[in-house]
Amino acid sequence: MNKIGFTLFLIIILSFMACSTQNEVGTNGLNGGIGIDILSENIGKTKEVVFKSLNLKEGKNVELSDKMAGAYILKDEQKFYGEDFLLALNFDANNDKMYGFMYIKDFEDNLKDGYNLTKKLYQDLTKEYGDPTTYPESPNSISKIPSYEELATDRISHYMETWKVNDEISVTLEMKYIPDTGIRIAVQYAVLVPTTRTRG
Repeated sequence: MNKIGFTLFLIIILSFMACSTQNEVGTNGLNGGIGIDILSENIGKTKEVVFKSLNLKEGKNVELSDKMAGAYILKDEQKFYGEDFLLALNFDANNDKMYGFMYIKDFEDNLKDGYNLTKKLYQDLTKEYGDPTTYPESPNSISKIPSYEELATDRISHYMETWKVNDEISVTLEMKYIPDTGIRIAVQYAVLVPTTRTRG
């Protein structure tokens, strides 16, 4: 192989490697959606490190929330159990480290769809992580949620359930119903906070 031929061959190889690297980053970033495992691996890291890891740039594909302190919301919706959700990354204002992430979905119309999705996610998360760790006596447990007809009144309602993902992370499913406003579903993965029961 002459010198010119070798140079062309080298250029082709380097171009192929560059494309392969770009595709790999895209799969782990926004183009292919961000997996829960990848998000979990970034918990405990600073915002700068997290943004670099997830190919995020403030103002381009992620924005600081004006309603949730320390939360950055991705502009592209992400899939969670087959549904489109907004994804928020939660950072501690004291040390700038990520302590969790949250999937959010609002229902202003078709509120029963929000109610049904809440019950579906309860089943999905129970299948994934086992029995909830929510106190059985909690009156606001999603396992005790009333029928939609009983829920859809003029009272604000709030139901939640928590599961242990592993020794370091928990996941909490919340549903808030606000009359004349709608239903909000939030699923938050966060650093596990140890709790103890108080004996009477």
